[in-house]
Amino acid sequence: MYLRTIPVGELLANCYIFGAEYAMYVAVVDPGDQFELIQQALEEDCKIPSMILLTHAHPDHYYAAAEFKKKYPEAVLCLHKDDLEMYKDRFFRRLLGFREIELPDIDRVLDDADVLAIGGGVQITVRHTPGHTPGGVCYSTSGALFTGDTLFKGSVGRTDFPHGSHEDIMMSLNDVIMGYPDEVEVFPGHGPKSTIGYERITNPFVK
Repeated sequence: MYLRTIPVGELLANCYIFGAEYAMYVAVVDPGDQFELIQQALEEDCKIPSMILLTHAHPDHYYAAAEFKKKYPEAVLCLHKDDLEMYKDRFFRRLLGFREIELPDIDRVLDDADVLAIGGGVQITVRHTPGHTPGGVCYSTSGALFTGDTLFKGSVGRTDFPHGSHEDIMMSLNDVIMGYPDEVEVFPGHGPKSTIGYERITNPFVK
């Protein structure tokens, strides 16, 4: 699998570019900021985004989506249905200290267990993992799990923001994410990567 990790913005949110090793089309997960930096990586490797996958509707994970849609209008912007209201909420962006921008419309509204094809034979399965936000998701593909702000190495996402739920994130972690095999690699929304096996043994939030 082709994969590049690009931490972006003041909060160093991980933007991921991934797809089949030799395919032109790729998915971009959470383009949170610094569009030019992400675009440079795409152009260096001769890749074109077919999908823009948002793990949740916090602006540090989608702030560059508007620039992406201008440059790559055919790329399909995806978000879970339960985060649509938060995505459109201008007051919430101001509350988190982000200046107002004109956001693109969501092209595909996701639900749990949706399967997405990005090209080169690569498929992605959507897993609904609420808690950090109501519509938080993980994206599963080829032995990798992109967990957004649901699971970090050694921790879980915050639930003290509006619409967060500690009970929900614990269910998402233990009932959904820990159902994956130990060898699956975990690519979180912030910080270093991990594996399911490592988190199963070391993460204090795993029951």
